[in-house]
Amino acid sequence: MSKNVIIVGAGIGGLATALRLVKSGYKVKILEKNSQAGGRLNRISRDGFSFDTGPSFFSMSYEFENFAKDCRIRIPFKYSPLEPLYTVNIINNAKTFFIYKNVRKLSEQFNDIEPNFEIKMMKYLNKTEKVFNDTVDLVIKRNFDSIFSYLISLMQVNPIHLPLLLKSFWKEVTNNFSSREARQIISLVAFF
Repeated sequence: MSKNVIIVGAGIGGLATALRLVKSGYKVKILEKNSQAGGRLNRISRDGFSFDTGPSFFSMSYEFENFAKDCRIRIPFKYSPLEPLYTVNIINNAKTFFIYKNVRKLSEQFNDIEPNFEIKMMKYLNKTEKVFNDTVDLVIKRNFDSIFSYLISLMQVNPIHLPLLLKSFWKEVTNNFSSREARQIISLVAFF
């Protein structure tokens, strides 16, 4: 029996899925509406200027390394750690925040707007780390064909995490941080 797959979209997800499937013996055809592959990882060039259309860094480099290992390919570049990771400009108050890996350095920017930011952030990071580690293989890295299969997986998760998995991310952020700026920035961090 032939194993044929059609993937719609040649963004990074479609390309990575295609490569993994080819390495597993599938015959893959990719359909893409644009003139080039890349999806959000692309560039617009005009009048001598170039602009990235999406993220320009990897926040979870270990995932990319696992992908390369799974597909038996060599990564053709070296990672360069960024510090700060990136900046966030909040237009309303004309303030720029520098997002550092170092929580103490990050928290110094919030002294006036988010009391005890460092304590709140460490509590938040410890909580979310536990949830991530306990759910990554059960829920996060799985595809579900139905609500029923998703609910079956949720039943395998440590019950202490279920309230968090059933609420919006924004609700969780607002439970942990009080300032609008901290909430927006923490939400943006999760996006990356």
